[in-house]
Amino acid sequence: MDPVRGGANRLDARQGFENSVDLIGSMTLPGPFYGVVLSLRYCLCVCSLCQSRPRKPHLRRHVIFSLIHSTILVIGATIYLALLTRASQINYIDNKDYPGGPAAFKQEVLYSRPLYYMCITMSFILGVLTLVVQIWRLWVFWSGTRYARTIKILSIVLFSAFIASGTIGIIIWSLPENPLSPAASAVITIGTYALGFANTVFVTLLVSMHLIIVRRRHLKLMESAWSLVTIVLVSAKYNPVNTFFNQCEKLVRIIAYFLVFYRISRGTAWTPQTKHHMTSLCWNREIGSSSTQIVTGHV
Repeated sequence: MDPVRGGANRLDARQGFENSVDLIGSMTLPGPFYGVVLSLRYCLCVCSLCQSRPRKPHLRRHVIFSLIHSTILVIGATIYLALLTRASQINYIDNKDYPGGPAAFKQEVLYSRPLYYMCITMSFILGVLTLVVQIWRLWVFWSGTRYARTIKILSIVLFSAFIASGTIGIIIWSLPENPLSPAASAVITIGTYALGFANTVFVTLLVSMHLIIVRRRHLKLMESAWSLVTIVLVSAKYNPVNTFFNQCEKLVRIIAYFLVFYRISRGTAWTPQTKHHMTSLCWNREIGSSSTQIVTGHV
């Protein structure tokens, strides 16, 4: 077999794989995720929140703020999906014959165009909006404990570093000529990804740790088997499969946000008093003319 032809075949196979992954990650996956965000989560959460109709003024302000925040997220997700669609059109329709394929065009040309800066800016905004809610829920979980102040300080430091790094990166990338060397630009890019990942891992681990601690306390009282499952999604940089995570991560974050939003609107989300009532079982059940009520003590 001709080694030159064999190398070309391997190169073509790799280019085809990268193009396929990029196309699926930018077109196939974001669509269903956006459908879940808009039709299921947003509409369901808004209806549930409007039906609650709180009478207290401060609760009404919370409802209005939640509606505004969730609406901004949906609008941002719509813009983000439109930008991804436009980028895919430029890659796979307008420049399908580019040497190396659409993925090569994306790496060599599209990354220096304003459309790419708009994509990363919107992605950064969505990341900030969803991360704020994650950090807030983390504070709710650990409020009333002796570690609450330390956790608040650490989360604020990490969140501020993420915002600073992302803002600096967006400003530098949007300049007509990049004043930094490729190595410095790569450091800023990797730093922004690393800080965003660190924030997510920090929140996830601490929330999971709190749930595990509470679970162990209640297992001693309830003497039954309960389990908690924590799923952590990790993406690797400089891998073609990373496209799946980079282009769908923000929509997945928004879905997770609306899951929390829905539980809050239904009044079933975690509160500082939840751990004190987890073993309190109280229900009324009518069998014929009799009524049964079972109440166990609080923790």
